[in-house]
Amino acid sequence: MKDISHALLVDLDKAGIARIDALGRKLDFHALRYTYATSVAPLNAWLRN
Repeated sequence: MKDISHALLVDLDKAGIARIDALGRKLDFHALRYTYATSVAPLNAWLRN
């Protein structure tokens, strides 16, 4: 999982997106993952390859 988290941070940097916004909110990979899974679960989407 560490490689995926690192890749996300690299992508954010390349896109010019701050990991911490002006209000002090932090981007959290695991929270993003949880939110995604929660959002697609009602659609009966397959979450693993």
